[in-house]
Amino acid sequence: MRSLRAAAVCWALVAAAQTPPPPDAALVAGASPPVTGRATDLLFWPLAVAVRPDGTLCVSAWGYDAPDQIWLVSPSGDISRLPGPWDNSGADVTALAADGANNLYLAGFGTPVWKVSAAGRITVVAGGGTSVPDGQSSISAASAQLGIKAIALDRAGNLYISEVWGSRIWKVTPDGMLAAFAGTGQQPGGPQDTATVPALKFDLSADAKMAAGSSGDLYLIDGSWILHITSDGMLHHVADIQAPGQLSGFSIALDSSDNVYIGSETQVYRVAPSGAFTLIAGSGAARPFSDGCTPDAPGIHKAVNATLAFVWNLAADLSGRVYIADEANGRVRRVDSDGTIRTVAGGPFGAFGGDGGAATSAFLAAPAGLAFDSTGSLYIADVQNNRIRKVTPDGLIRTVAGGIATAGQDPACFPQSDANLLQPGGVAVDASDNVYIADTGNNRVMMLQPDGSLVKVGDGVEAQSIAVTPSGGIYVANLALVGLIAGGTFHSLDTTFGPGLAVDPQGNLYYRGTGRGIVKRAPNGDEFGGVFASPGALAADGQETIYYSTNEAGSATGPLMALTRDCLLTTLVPFGPGNATFQAGFGGIAVAPNGDLYVADSGGNQIWRIPARPLDRSPAALTLPPVSVLNGATEMPRYITPACSFFCLPYTNEAVAPGEAVVIQGYCLGPMRNLAEQTDENGFVATVLGETQVTFDGVPAPLIAVNSGQIVAVVPYESAGSTSQTMVVSYHGASQSVALGAVAASPGIFPNFSGAASAGSEFTIYATGGGQTVPPGVTGKPPSDSLPVPALPVSISIDGSPADLLYAGAVPGYIGIFRITFRVPDGTAPGQHTLTLMVGGASTSRQIFVQGADGSGQFGTGAVKNPLSLQLR
Repeated sequence: MRSLRAAAVCWALVAAAQTPPPPDAALVAGASPPVTGRATDLLFWPLAVAVRPDGTLCVSAWGYDAPDQIWLVSPSGDISRLPGPWDNSGADVTALAADGANNLYLAGFGTPVWKVSAAGRITVVAGGGTSVPDGQSSISAASAQLGIKAIALDRAGNLYISEVWGSRIWKVTPDGMLAAFAGTGQQPGGPQDTATVPALKFDLSADAKMAAGSSGDLYLIDGSWILHITSDGMLHHVADIQAPGQLSGFSIALDSSDNVYIGSETQVYRVAPSGAFTLIAGSGAARPFSDGCTPDAPGIHKAVNATLAFVWNLAADLSGRVYIADEANGRVRRVDSDGTIRTVAGGPFGAFGGDGGAATSAFLAAPAGLAFDSTGSLYIADVQNNRIRKVTPDGLIRTVAGGIATAGQDPACFPQSDANLLQPGGVAVDASDNVYIADTGNNRVMMLQPDGSLVKVGDGVEAQSIAVTPSGGIYVANLALVGLIAGGTFHSLDTTFGPGLAVDPQGNLYYRGTGRGIVKRAPNGDEFGGVFASPGALAADGQETIYYSTNEAGSATGPLMALTRDCLLTTLVPFGPGNATFQAGFGGIAVAPNGDLYVADSGGNQIWRIPARPLDRSPAALTLPPVSVLNGATEMPRYITPACSFFCLPYTNEAVAPGEAVVIQGYCLGPMRNLAEQTDENGFVATVLGETQVTFDGVPAPLIAVNSGQIVAVVPYESAGSTSQTMVVSYHGASQSVALGAVAASPGIFPNFSGAASAGSEFTIYATGGGQTVPPGVTGKPPSDSLPVPALPVSISIDGSPADLLYAGAVPGYIGIFRITFRVPDGTAPGQHTLTLMVGGASTSRQIFVQGADGSGQFGTGAVKNPLSLQLR
């Protein structure tokens, strides 16, 4: 349970004492927040709350990879930690209760019930022994063995324990004796009558949650019911939980007037003794964080408008104020009798302060995007402070955009203005020193001009990062998409798996493509995917070297890497001891003009400079995915079965044929640029491009093109007659092999048709995978005078009707393809038809459009030079 919740919120962790990442790193901005001793300056995730009669708020909470801790919050808001055996229990303390004498009781699954007296003395009062209670007789509570789900205390000092595996509630009297109070010990086997029955004869679930009133008086949530056990031992049905927005995972509390409070994941209701429900807190939404302020009630913290994110526990004090363990928001919040809500403990993501002074003494909150202007000033997206901060070369910091709300505050509770920013995730600067801001929370892109004016340049897009090309193109990315802002509108370019985004001085765009690792998009639109990495933040320099972190901002830290355009890799900052600064991931990276790297430690709330250093340039991992070999024309592998289940691959690698052009996809198969076909002095197509080579059963394959994510190769004719081939791809001395099937023919039709088809006319298509030829093909040798033809029979049909075959054979000057010219059958109606090519016993199909006499239905015109070149991305 701890790890699942940590994954959702650990990015907000404020680091404590820290050390520079590598020895030569220098702090640029961000001081460790001061330790104030104020409850609202603490970052934690509350599990349980209780209020002592003296007004002390008691909180069980945990942090990322930290043990449970118990905190005491005074009525004035000061906080202190209560140490005890629970610190080393290895279990979540999920249950707290306080009695009228200011004693505190603590428990969790796998722990006993501890009692902490008002003077601080700790004793075990229940569940610390080995005796298994049978429900028929009383035993010493301290000697019992219990699996504790929840605890409650009534006003007479009786302790109630809800047991996980026993489906029973036990009562511990002040003299320390334990006896069954409710439940049969058997979980419900079907519908039950909720009329008044003896509590000991009612089948409770294993999930009951409790709140106690007077002596022997207990309220509980069991399934979808609110039940009341009175002092005579009878169980009564109070109400069904049918209020809007109620979900599983309820919590319960009781005030001095016997009003019952129940909490779902996102709302809290008051249930009167009559059974009437009243919403007291929670809008029903979990995000974004809201303190209840709305445009029609600015500055008023209305609890029913606030967002709650997993109400883990509730408590009520003697004044009827309700305390909410708002776990995923990292806060304990209090609803007062006037219906307002406030945070009484937890909440910040850092701090704000220091404008006008030294940047190294200023406070940041989850900094992310970084960028430099022409003067060498550094811009910081100070996300949780809702600001863009600027650090000038003399080391001073100031806010240049945004303001009002700071870390932990709800911006809606402050004066509203179009100039306010909401959690800006990214920043970029163009050649004219205009600063572009990914105003993430407001779903817009803003531009800060040198004169200080702020204008909107894009609206309606959740931009979590932003980059600007030398020509002024504005790219943005979020968790799902990367696109271009043009004319104020977002135009999607590709899907992404993370908001990492960068542009180098040449105008190349880098982002994390879904299933393609890091993708490079050149200014002419060419894309080179296939650098196997999962970057959280990206930057690029003038040599097309990419700098990236191997983690998302908000997850466990990985190393900082540098990757050249030739897929050579350097670890700049290894992960491990001595690099503790990067507590929750790199939120942003920027490259200074002199080559120094600036990194935003989002968890540590600091910016570090890492001096430029030589790159080790070790080869990155060459990787071929399970389905990596495709037909060069269809760019599809062999299909297995449409009945493939969710857990199997419906495709397998292409079964290759002699002379077939194949597309090989993977990661770091070559450089992040295209290397095109070359011929040697004898006219043979080269089998090595750059440092990339492909072999089939040891025979080098001619290479048509190579880049980092894709190779176009031609299967050697030496494979004729075989039923299997071992393909080996090599780059930079690294290699990986794939076992493939081999067939006589595996035809595929290129989609680039030449001319216009019409009934009775001649039409030409191009294909690959025709197999061995007559005369036999020579690997890598483009045909010239004597044009080989397929050794297997070739036929063409349209919608199953045979077409006259006029020519099927090689194309002068090209390898890996053959041309088919045929006559479209007379009487073929205008419109779309299925064109089928058969070579031997293998077939392939594509759609073809036939035009009418008036020219309607035309599909493509113009001569095709090399169909293979049109397949490259």
